[in-house]
Amino acid sequence: MNNKEKVSISLVLSFFLISCSSTPPLITPTRSLVVSNEMKLGKEVSLVLAKRLDRAPVGEVVHFEHFALQLGEKYTSALGFICRNVFIAKGGNESSDRIKRVACNENALKAEWVLIPSIEDQTINNDYLILKNIR
Repeated sequence: MNNKEKVSISLVLSFFLISCSSTPPLITPTRSLVVSNEMKLGKEVSLVLAKRLDRAPVGEVVHFEHFALQLGEKYTSALGFICRNVFIAKGGNESSDRIKRVACNENALKAEWVLIPSIEDQTINNDYLILKNIR
């Protein structure tokens, strides 16, 4: 190995060792990436329906506007919210085609239920969505 190669290798190794041994610069954010802590998961339902979601037993059919909602079991979500499945039929007819939605209560002390949007919202007819008609 000649001197040029030795010098080149020693420079590369020195640069590598100096680069790896120094601490990275501390970077502080200049603006928040989260808009608000008060952001809702979905569309808030009316107080009348929220009380029914809160108290009605499993299997009860709730008629609201031109929809029939069959209520499923309550459960606790991974985020700690009280949720329940809701099967929604258009036209108030329980035997018609139903869509499944999840309603969650973000505040256990109040009846503040929201309907969580579905991925299928983009593909089904908007007239069928209860999210726009529930308020």
